[in-house]
Amino acid sequence: MNTLPLDASTPTAIAEFDCESGKLVLRSPSGSRQALILLRVGPDVIGQAVVPVVDGGVPPASLDAVVKSHAWRMWQLRFSDDRPALPAACASVVVCTRNRTRDLEKCLASLAPLADAGHEIIVVDSCPSDESTARLVAGYACVRYIREPRPGAGIARNRGLLAARKDFVAYTDDDAQADPSWLASLLRNFEDPAVALVTGLTMPSELETPAQIWFEITHGFNRGFERAEFDYFTQHPLGAGRVGASVNMAVRRNVLAEVGLFDEALGPGTPARCGEDHEFFYRILAGGHRVVYEPSALVWHRHRRDWRSLRSALYGYGVGVFAWWTRALLVHRELSLLKVGPAYFLQHHVRNFVRSLLRSTGSPPLDLAAAELWGALMGPYAYLKSRRVTAALPRTLAEAAESV
Repeated sequence: MNTLPLDASTPTAIAEFDCESGKLVLRSPSGSRQALILLRVGPDVIGQAVVPVVDGGVPPASLDAVVKSHAWRMWQLRFSDDRPALPAACASVVVCTRNRTRDLEKCLASLAPLADAGHEIIVVDSCPSDESTARLVAGYACVRYIREPRPGAGIARNRGLLAARKDFVAYTDDDAQADPSWLASLLRNFEDPAVALVTGLTMPSELETPAQIWFEITHGFNRGFERAEFDYFTQHPLGAGRVGASVNMAVRRNVLAEVGLFDEALGPGTPARCGEDHEFFYRILAGGHRVVYEPSALVWHRHRRDWRSLRSALYGYGVGVFAWWTRALLVHRELSLLKVGPAYFLQHHVRNFVRSLLRSTGSPPLDLAAAELWGALMGPYAYLKSRRVTAALPRTLAEAAESV
């Protein structure tokens, strides 16, 4: 198949192509020389391809080659009878946000139809600087608004969990838009009572700047196009980031009594920067529960457009991994981290930095590699600082729950 790698020097159009109907839908036309096409068979997602754009369109020969290369997967879907049925259960959908009203408006527009099916939608406004989010949510009769005065993604996610009224709680981010079949695709996997957590596929909603393309190349949320099941024996809990991310996830509420809530010292809005979701996944896997990755549960994420924001995000990812690993070492006595942590730092962060320094083919820009490496070094200190900062916050989680 004649597909191309992503070229970070040119804007990339985003499109969806239904391999059975032949319908091509451009999501972000950009006048580019390339397009990232998500391949579907109805609501099911089967793959992606980067193809050339010629005279403003995708050549039919390129689409034909893409379809032929995925013929086996299409055949599997057509004759498969082992997938769970569509769920009858309803869920609470939680969106945590802070000062991103424009993004949130698009997110809520994609979620609003879920209310007609009996699902609950909750917006947790985390330590806002103004009333713009409250005013936006007031225009949606189907959305519950909760103002959380304490900063931090872990705090906001917990506030949503405590406020939820359904047996399943799904999360997406304010800078993401849900596909119409997103929530149903997540929930169908809970037909198996052993499944505690389901994650889904996250695709970029636009790739118009070098920063967005480099994020997709180096840290995109895509975990593949095959449904996968994970447990303690197939995925080491310390590698929990491989199962997905909180931008696209749902959890069974009754496991919280055993697993606990999100660690409030982790995540955006704290010195630890991120990692609250992967640390939560770690406890689910370590507790013997099953996790499912469902690629047909699709959301579209808007990556940061400018280089400074990208560099800051990668620094935060470096911090976040070693921050939540520090928690695992201190709280859960994961002594294997004394070996795993240094090995990962050398094999991933130092190796990437050296490759970037030498300008090896396919290596990330040097400032991005350096930012992530420095973040990893700061991770343990950041978590300890974050614990002190969070402990000093004036409101407790129990007090917050009582005000819901």
